[in-house]
Amino acid sequence: MATAPRPVSIIVVDRPARPRALARRSLAAALALLLACNGDDAATATLTDADTDTIATTSDATSTADATATTDLTETTDATDTASELDLLELLRAIDGMEAEELASPAPGIRLFALTFLQPSDHDDPRAPWFAQRLTLRHRDRAAPMVLSTSGYGLPDRKSYAEPTLLLETNQLAVEQRFFGPSRPEPADWTHLTIAQAAADHHRIIEALRPLYGAPWLSTGASKGGMTSIYHRRFYPGDVAATLAYVAPHSLAAQDPRYTPFIDAIPAPPGCAEALKALQIEALKRRDALTALLEDHAATERLTFDRIGLARALEFGVLELRFTFWQYGGPADCPSIPAPSDSDLDLFDYLDSVVPWAFFADDVIDYYEPYFYQAAHQLGAPAIDEAHLGDLRDFPGEDAPAAYLQPGLSVIYEPAAMQDISDWLSGGQGSGATRIILVYGAWDPWTAAPFPFPDATESYVYTVEGGNHGAQLRALPEAEQDAALAHLRAWLGLPERAQGAPLPRDHSPPERRPFLP
Repeated sequence: MATAPRPVSIIVVDRPARPRALARRSLAAALALLLACNGDDAATATLTDADTDTIATTSDATSTADATATTDLTETTDATDTASELDLLELLRAIDGMEAEELASPAPGIRLFALTFLQPSDHDDPRAPWFAQRLTLRHRDRAAPMVLSTSGYGLPDRKSYAEPTLLLETNQLAVEQRFFGPSRPEPADWTHLTIAQAAADHHRIIEALRPLYGAPWLSTGASKGGMTSIYHRRFYPGDVAATLAYVAPHSLAAQDPRYTPFIDAIPAPPGCAEALKALQIEALKRRDALTALLEDHAATERLTFDRIGLARALEFGVLELRFTFWQYGGPADCPSIPAPSDSDLDLFDYLDSVVPWAFFADDVIDYYEPYFYQAAHQLGAPAIDEAHLGDLRDFPGEDAPAAYLQPGLSVIYEPAAMQDISDWLSGGQGSGATRIILVYGAWDPWTAAPFPFPDATESYVYTVEGGNHGAQLRALPEAEQDAALAHLRAWLGLPERAQGAPLPRDHSPPERRPFLP
């Protein structure tokens, strides 16, 4: 829906120099062009939405990205009026510390941009090293709300999108978390990998882009992405209008004991829970045979297990079976559990299908190491039920986040971080802990540790009956879907959805991360 034009301020802020020279129009040149087009001699220029949705081709804008940007859908400019308006790509590049490249459109009416934004590794010390944080902008309409999305890990596929982006027809900004992928300072000081520093990353990103996207913002994420969204709200409650967090756990100990009783209480079909335990016992009894199969598997798949070793990889995979079975499976999967009398290969392949052996390989552990550090330092993690395995274990109690860290990277668990989040949530509207929607799966083990909410905070919790770690709004009963979407639309200033209007069904499926949030 179109709105009245908004003034947009472009402000030059002193920041460290960009890490490499840019072969495109500088910020100063972009501002000079902007001022010339508007006849404004002030340091801050004002643009309307109409002014900023198009760009002309000037003599120094000869790159393919620029040429492509000037021919996209309704944002195309008339060749005879090429010097009158700035395109979104130019406005993005004019933000200090931002680099932008336009990608191929993933769908009609959508523009896609690969961005990097300079961030300080320590927001309390601008002299510390800076790094380029990766982002993806999915642009629909500058008058539409913005969804700030994160997986809590690296950057998802550039063309992927979150559920509210689809259901509410919004723009989307996907953020890669600090220390994941190339979004890492060099040298890396791991003490700067905290929930407060990550929240400050989000805050600076919003500050940089809000002049271009002035409609309300919604933060969202699933699992660790949902956790990250709530942590951001704790430190900057006014940055977004609302938060939609999916299947987000709130562990309160280095090894939180609440998860095992939850798994034990899942109303599984008769014999299912017993079959999973029996499989774990049988697998450890056949440790030598399964280890030989894992060695062959590693050679075939070119996997290395130097970080934790083959013996621990095998045992940890067996230990995590029950949790991960319910994280991504359900009652329909119970008949597929092998019997203790099945072959070594049957047991090995089944374990691989639930808790892939590759997740214990060096390259995967390297990728997820920032999570393991965060879990060992502030986030906490589930305690694993091992009692029924007795003396079959060679590494009792070792399958914890700190076990996956590189040698020499020490960490001490700080319970105060999550207690602070609990305290903030208990403050309700007075603390800014309001307009939060949580979605959980009834049989997802991570639901054992939900975020707490007091009454009267204008926040809501929805549970998908029989749902697992892939629970979404569209899996709720229709009445609850309608209620949740009505809240989101009201908070974002969107009109009510027409009665009976079908919800879009297409979506980007959640990633599988066994025993990780």
